[in-house]
Amino acid sequence: MKVPGALRILLLLLAGAVAAFPEAAHGGGEAQDHVDRWKIANFVILAGLIAYAGARFGKAFFAARTVEIGKGIEEARRMREAAEARAAAMEARLANLSEEIEDLRRHAHQETAHEGERIREETRREIEKIQAHAEQEIAAARKSAQAELRRYAGQLAVRLARQKAAERIGASEQDALVNSFAARVRTVPAVKSTE
Repeated sequence: MKVPGALRILLLLLAGAVAAFPEAAHGGGEAQDHVDRWKIANFVILAGLIAYAGARFGKAFFAARTVEIGKGIEEARRMREAAEARAAAMEARLANLSEEIEDLRRHAHQETAHEGERIREETRREIEKIQAHAEQEIAAARKSAQAELRRYAGQLAVRLARQKAAERIGASEQDALVNSFAARVRTVPAVKSTE
């Protein structure tokens, strides 16, 4: 028959307790000896029960606790690695921050230059349109002014010619001119209408 480990430990403790107090077995007071033996027996039984409970239930408890501690250690390792990776990424980003800022400045400067060129080109086109429109208006105004000037000059010439004619030609000469014109109009053959 195989003796369980906890029972073996209990027997060893009991044997050790009996061997530790040989004087209690050989002499001394009978009453004192009896009390000491019961104290030793109680101690051995209590120690044996504690050892038995520890062997029986402690193994599963400590195994579960070991697994739990291992999981905690693994989780802490993963969290540490993740934190180190984030820290490394942040350090890399901070290291490249000045380059990124310079790239943004360069890009903004290029966009500003491009936008300025676009605005200059658009302004030039608008100025050309305005100049062309102004030239057309000036040309139209010039033509209108020239026509008005010609009309005015014609009216002025007619007025001056009437004044000069009135000054040079008297009433009798005017009557003769009108009669001469009327005679010529009478001699012109009438044009027949083809309608």
